[in-house]
Amino acid sequence: TGNFFNKILNSYLSEGAEFMGAYDSIGSPTSATTLSEFLVSVIPMFLSDKDVSGLYHFANLGEVSRFSFIETILLELNRKFSLGLPNVKKVSNNDFNLAASRPLNTSLDCRKIIDVFNYELLDWKRGLRVEVNKI
Repeated sequence: TGNFFNKILNSYLSEGAEFMGAYDSIGSPTSATTLSEFLVSVIPMFLSDKDVSGLYHFANLGEVSRFSFIETILLELNRKFSLGLPNVKKVSNNDFNLAASRPLNTSLDCRKIIDVFNYELLDWKRGLRVEVNKI
């Protein structure tokens, strides 16, 4: 699929890949596996308790710059595949010349999930390890 992790993975597995990461673009990475596990665990509540309906934000805990996230992804991939650590160039978000402007911080507040469902969210690094271990 075209998610950020898979783009980094595919580039890492390609010879001569170059990486650039924005130091000023902050977000809350989300593991697809941890999201699906959460959904499976709460679907019965949605079916039996109409009071839990509403808008919820889901992400793994914490926030990280795109630059640091790429570096951490590559560290985890190198731990698994031992292909070496490519250099990651630290750039500004403006260096990407994106077609649409985006906020610099897209982190999500997931306290409602924790409070309503008494759910323990993984931090983003552990969520990343879950994804890498599935490869």
